Amino acid sequence: MRILVIVPVFNRPDLIIHALASVAAQSRPPDAVVVVDDGSTDATASTVASWIEAHPDLPAQMIQSANMGASAARNLGLARMGQGMDLVAFLDSDDLWPADFLARGCLALQSRPDAAAASTDREFRWQHEARRRHDSLASITANPWQWMIVRDAGIGSCTLFRLTAVHAAGGYPEDIPTGHDSVLFGRIAAHGPWLHLPGAPTIFLRSSSHGHHLYQKYPDHLVWWAKSTHRVWLEAPAGVHFDFEGRKSLARRWHAAARSALRRGECQQARFCIKNAIRLRPWATKHWSLWLRTFAFGRSR
Repeated sequence: MRILVIVPVFNRPDLIIHALASVAAQSRPPDAVVVVDDGSTDATASTVASWIEAHPDLPAQMIQSANMGASAARNLGLARMGQGMDLVAFLDSDDLWPADFLARGCLALQSRPDAAAASTDREFRWQHEARRRHDSLASITANPWQWMIVRDAGIGSCTLFRLTAVHAAGGYPEDIPTGHDSVLFGRIAAHGPWLHLPGAPTIFLRSSSHGHHLYQKYPDHLVWWAKSTHRVWLEAPAGVHFDFEGRKSLARRWHAAARSALRRGECQQARFCIKNAIRLRPWATKHWSLWLRTFAFGRSR
């Protein structure tokens, strides 16, 4: 099976080198690697070009584009390099694969031709700190839609996808600035089982400094996250069961989005969000309290 690796990047000249090094260290090398420079304004493009030149054994190339956002960058990589490939992995520029990531994923998907995706565990590591957190994905196999609503869908870097499932799901939605992973992965899950890959986790690097994560440039990112997660709920195939924890988690996302909108003085947006939380958990008094606050806040302005 032929594997394509797509690495979108924007203004991360230091981190991207470590991500690419983890690709080059794979025990099962990829068949093609494409770095999509999404309009970087610093030394990222030149750093990547130099790194690729210094690693001629890795079948890697770089595509440069105007700044379009992560979804469009990944889709561009798919459009340019996806032909003839069977599997695709999307590695974020601040994440690191264990050396057997592609080998484990390829073996699992070969043994289960009906499966759409296979994920390792993930481990969050904070730069310049000793803090770490391991997150098992073992339970995603039972109900990936519920899992993503409760635990979040930020699992792109630790997942190997069957390319036909990605295409069938329509690729990354480019009309969603942040939270697009949830929508795509929910759709991919409808095209086959989601497998778990026991063993070493994928490393997700995190920073305590504000501005490290690209979503932070969207003041309304919590609203987008709630909308995207709710779409996973709505688009799940008939017969998929969401239990109390799923409903509670989705309501919590809408509640957080409403509080964020209220802090920005966007009362109408806050009411829209808290109404969705109330629909999910009408007996939760905290949602009704926030609903009343949106009107009190509006009258005080």
